[in-house]
Amino acid sequence: MVLLEELAIGTQTVRSERRAGRPGQSAHVGAGAVSEPAKTRVFAGVTVIEQARGRKRDAAQALPPGYAFSHVRVGRVRVTSESGSVVLESGSFGMWDTSLPLSFEVLEPTQQTTFVFEERLFAQAFPQIWQGCLALTKQSPLHPLLSGFFNTLVSQLDSLPVAYHLATMAMARDLMLHASAAERAQQAAPSGPREVLTRQILEYIEQHLQNQTLSPAGVAKAHGISLRYLHLLFSARGLKVASWIRGRRLERCREALQSLDRSVTVTQIALSWGFSDTSHFSRLFRKTFGGAPNSYRRQIRARLPS
Repeated sequence: MVLLEELAIGTQTVRSERRAGRPGQSAHVGAGAVSEPAKTRVFAGVTVIEQARGRKRDAAQALPPGYAFSHVRVGRVRVTSESGSVVLESGSFGMWDTSLPLSFEVLEPTQQTTFVFEERLFAQAFPQIWQGCLALTKQSPLHPLLSGFFNTLVSQLDSLPVAYHLATMAMARDLMLHASAAERAQQAAPSGPREVLTRQILEYIEQHLQNQTLSPAGVAKAHGISLRYLHLLFSARGLKVASWIRGRRLERCREALQSLDRSVTVTQIALSWGFSDTSHFSRLFRKTFGGAPNSYRRQIRARLPS
């Protein structure tokens, strides 16, 4: 039997199908008669799903493409991927790429809230963050910060003026990104000289993004290593040096475009973050964020109260 499910995203409706009893890609926790209807809303392109689910094994619900960030407020859920499984206890956060073939099992009745962020907002800035489901538990030093922010966010969303949706979801996305990246690094717990060197290199790149001469060769020279070895260090993380530098610069430009300072032009922003060719910058920005820099800035300003 084929089940058809629909999920509203902005002005569009995504329709997906799956085989009953066979969880496929873009799976979410639970399904079936024991579950309450999901409360689904869209804020500035971010899909927010609130739902309570009864105990159910190997059930799935389609999610839109992107990165999911789910807070299990009550209950227990097992998430299984090709690399293994993790159990999200009450209070835990789970993060995953919705395109991955994950399966979910509700071990205890749950109440949870899931945020689904568009993939294009992540691909350049933080590529390949997850290979499975990343769990952030109450034992993490970041848990009180995340729990406080997202609990408050959910309680205030319906009353939050539309003009603040974009800024609010940008804060949620950035908090999720940096928390997940930090947690992934801690869980990997590498302490060897290669990892120490890689972290030093990443910090060096972040500090020199505004230097137009920043390049893989220059980074390698600054750390006394060969260009080949630099590429090997990044390859171990599933990254490419030039793509990382470009992605971080684009992210900095995106943040600068959100500023209310109208005296700074798009060209000035691009040049200040290491782009020497503004036409090339505009093409990259459009490809990464789905619109031209000027259009993005106008969209931000249009959402602000007059």
